[in-house]
This record gives sequence, C-alpha cells and structure tokens, in this order.
Amino acid sequence: MNDAPPEDAPASAAARRWRLWSALPFVLIAIFVTWRVLVDHGSPRAKAPEWLLRIFEDRWQAYRFMAWLCIPMALLAVARVSARVRAWCWRAGASRLLALGLGAMVLVAGLNYAYAARALRQAGFAHQHDSYHYTLAPKYLAQTGYDDFYACVIRTRIGAQISNRARMRDLHRYENTSAGERRRDAKESRRCRESFSPARWESFQRDLEGIWTNWAGQARIAPSAVRDNGYNGTPFHAYVMTAWTRALGPLDLGRIARMFLADIWGLCALGWALCLAFGWRVGLGCAVFAFVNAADRIDIVGGSPGRYFWYIALGLGVVALVRERWARASVGLTTATALVAMPFLFWLGGLLAVAGEALRRNFAPIRRFALGSAVSGAILLGLGAAHASGTRNYVNWADNMQMHTQGLIPRGVTPGPVSSTPGFGLGLKFALMQGPLENGKGPRLVRIEAYRSIRPWLIGLGLAMTAVAAALASRLRPAAATVLFGMVAFYALQGTVGYYFVCASLLPLILAAGWRPGGKVGVMEAAPVFAQGGRTNAAGVRHAPWLCALLEFALYLGNAAALWDLAATENRMRMYNRNLSVGLGVWLALALVVFAVMVWPRRIPAQPDENAPTS
Repeated sequence: MNDAPPEDAPASAAARRWRLWSALPFVLIAIFVTWRVLVDHGSPRAKAPEWLLRIFEDRWQAYRFMAWLCIPMALLAVARVSARVRAWCWRAGASRLLALGLGAMVLVAGLNYAYAARALRQAGFAHQHDSYHYTLAPKYLAQTGYDDFYACVIRTRIGAQISNRARMRDLHRYENTSAGERRRDAKESRRCRESFSPARWESFQRDLEGIWTNWAGQARIAPSAVRDNGYNGTPFHAYVMTAWTRALGPLDLGRIARMFLADIWGLCALGWALCLAFGWRVGLGCAVFAFVNAADRIDIVGGSPGRYFWYIALGLGVVALVRERWARASVGLTTATALVAMPFLFWLGGLLAVAGEALRRNFAPIRRFALGSAVSGAILLGLGAAHASGTRNYVNWADNMQMHTQGLIPRGVTPGPVSSTPGFGLGLKFALMQGPLENGKGPRLVRIEAYRSIRPWLIGLGLAMTAVAAALASRLRPAAATVLFGMVAFYALQGTVGYYFVCASLLPLILAAGWRPGGKVGVMEAAPVFAQGGRTNAAGVRHAPWLCALLEFALYLGNAAALWDLAATENRMRMYNRNLSVGLGVWLALALVVFAVMVWPRRIPAQPDENAPTS
C-alpha cells in the first residue's frame, strides 16, 4: 500500500510514534510464542495443549484461516488505487483505524503462523526429524562427516531398534540398502569406533535419545531417520550449529523448542525492519503476506532451530538496500548465501542493481557493495573452514550436494540427464511436468522420462525469463531488483524443495518499491501523482498504479486458492507441484511483463525546480 505522505504530512515526531507503534504486533507475537513454548513445551515430554486443540479441530483448519486472511488484503490492494481512498487513509482518524486493522491482522496471522500451525503439526512443538538432521548432525560432523552419520546412528543404543530389514540410505554411494547390510560392514563399524572418543560417543547416544524421546516418554527412533538425504548444510551453517549446540550441552525436544525461539524473534525483528524501511502501511501489509505465504516451511521444518536464519539475513539485506546502505546489504545477502547457497541468486540481483547505478554514473553503491561482499565473504569462508575437516569441508560439501541434488537413480534407466524430483517440488520444472507430479507420486523412472521430455523447453524458457529479469534489474530500484531477479532465477533455473520458497514472502515489496522513474521514487510512492492527473504522458507510467494493484490482488488470491486446496485435499505435494508451481510461475511472468512495460524505455521527464532562480 502507498506509504508516501502528502505535502502537509505530520512532523517527524509523529512519524517516529508510528514507527514505534508498528513494533507492537511483532513484540506481542514474540512474547506470546515464547511464553507458550516455555509453558506448553518446556518439558521434553510436552505435547500440544488441550486449549489449542479445542480451537482448531484439525491442523488443516489453520490453513483455511490463512486463506480467509488473504481476502481483505486483496481487496485493500485494489482499493488503494482510488485517490479518494488514499486521501481518506491519510486522515488522522482513518490512519489510526487502518493501523489498528493491519496491526490486528499481523497479530492474529503471526500467532497462527508462529505457534498454532507449528504446534498442531505433531504432538510437540520441536520438529524431531528435521532437528535430528540439522541440529544433531552438525554437532557431530567432525566425527561422522556426511557419509557416516546414518552408519553411526544404527550402532547406538536407540539405533539398535531399527530392524535389519529396514531400508537405509548408504550415503557413500547414495544408494538404498538395508540396515542389516550396513551393520555387517566392518569398515563402517571401525570408522565409527575410531572417530569417537568414549565420552563423545556417550554424548552422541544421549543426544539421539533426547531427540527421539517423545511426549509419551518413549525413546523410539523412526526408521525414516536413516533413509532420508542426510545432513547437507553448508560449511558455515555447520559452523554456526556446531558452536551453538556445543555451548548449550545435551539436546532434547524441550531444549530444541527453546532454541527455535531465536528464529521466531528474528522473524519478528525482520517484520519491524520492513516497517522502518518501507513505512508501516507497506511493512505491516508485507508481514501479513509473510505469515500466510503458502510457499513456506513452518509446517514442514518449523520447530527446527536455525532453519530461518538465511531468510532473516536475506530480508535484512533487502531492507539495507531500501535504505541505500550498500555495504550492510552486501553483508546480509552474503551471509544468507553462506547459510544456504541458493540466496546467491538474490546477491546477483543486488549486484545487477548496483551495476545499473554505475551505468548512471553513480559508482559509490557498487564500490561499497563489492567491498562489503569481499570482506564478509572472506570472514564467512574462514568460519566455514574453522571446524571439522577445515578447508576440506568445502570439497566434501560440493561432492555431497552433487549426489544429493541428483538423487537416487533407478536401475535400468537409460543414460541421459537426470534431475532430482523431490516430493515438495516447486518451480518451472514442476509446472511443465504435470502428469507424474500432480499428486507428488509415481515411479521415479516415469518422472525422469517426463523431465527429459520437457528439458529443452525448460532450459530455453528458464534462461529467457532470467535474461528478462536481468535486463530489468539494472532499471529497478535495488531492493526490487534483488527480489525480482532472485525469485525469477530461483523459480526458473532451480526447481528445488518447495519450502525454500519462503523467500516468496518478499514479493509484495517489488510492488511497493519497484520502479525507479528518474531515480527518485517508486511505483507506489508515485501513485498519488498519477491518480491526481499525472505529470507525464507516458502510457505505461500512467497505468502503473493499476497494474501493480492488480498484481498484488492476483498474488493474494492465488495464495488463498493454494491454501484452500491444501486444506481440502490435505495434499501438500499437490499444492507445491501443481498449484504453486503453475500459479507462481504465471504471476512472475506477468510481473516481468508489467515492469517491462513500465520501465523500458520510458522515463518520467525531470520536473523543473520551483526554487530555481529565474532570469
């Protein structure tokens, strides 16, 4: 929503009061979730409280609620185009009413997102399976590495519960085998004995039992815990989690739930930072979308500590770009890249944006961005090599990721390109191969053949979309260029596990600070100018407010449709593989067309300076 004040806007003191007020919903969310986690899930044997189960009949009800919240936001996106509506919103009483409404929506959406949707996912708040991989595994990475993690797990007290007939993934060869076959492997047994000291081995066993002891007091490890993809975090992510977990001591579900509060507080801090950067109207509106974003991870890996850190760093980098803090922005984007790797595409979008500044003979942004990236990159690379196998960490991670992204190859498959097709896939690849992926099922051999049939179209269309986004990035404001290019390239070229598309929650920002006419104002900041008769005769510029409002309207309605279908079918694979892959792809293509119409090659002519001396 437009947050540009009229010429007779209140003084800066009033603006500061609004900024402080905009923090209130986020503080309340953080306090409530912290309180309930400490009370409801402070014990390793805690489960979802009865009062919450009485509010929600089932966990899918939380998603129907999220879908309904999209409707008023979609209507508000269209209503703001009216000059009368905007004039009314800037009145003192109306501003308070709007602030109260948006703040209330942030509060209820945030509580539903950060607590209810997570607590209803399973008996406890902490995510056992994901924490086992991304919290426990990095703690013992120096002993097990990537390859021997599962091999050592099955040789522990709790791992002995896994049947010899149970399927298990051999992470050395990335093949499915049996737990019994792995137990009979003398080399693996010797590596596990030699890499652990007696005290470290006992600590490993205690932590495993702490994570896999559920609310009923049963220490039972799930067989799926040794047939997943292993821990494939970056060396820097492993450094962060290793230092954090070793400092805290023994792990259990209660402690992991408390660790996840760092993610919740970070998300709330990011929400307030968006309000400070864009104004409370835009910031609160974007926070609502973040809390109802269908392409998200809270239900899948939420409750696992440190899994939002990359997204928080990415968001803060975008905030720094809005405020033209180029070095800080590069640090945020580089840190996000070091934590997950995928945000490199957003970093590249930021580089394209500051390169556009250099083309307009403004060289300071690119110098500061490059310096910040170089310094922070060197520090983060050093920290990634400061544990486990040192600089070998990067070689091991690259090798492991190559196997991980390729996936298991079925016997009898003909030679040729193979693409991993995870169950929660989202991206252009999944939009084009609908047949075997509509419900996320089907033999992998069929999916491989379907991928090969669309691969030429996928490569051509993906590169074309990315090239258009790159061309636009040099003419967009830096924050919008970063988000637009990063999202388009990620969607068109990667097609990875769906929950990494949590970054889609930043999409409304490209409509709030997207276009850069004359390097001064963005589309929504200029909207009142166009609605009041306009100062330019460029057709694309004149229709910018309507085009952006319709894009935001479509974004909310598409998100609501995906959430409603999820609640109706209880099939998350279908939502990712079909609804979001197609819907988000169409939306991104429309966004590219809209921005191309608005910024290429039209510009707003420079306005005469009314204070300039006359001859």
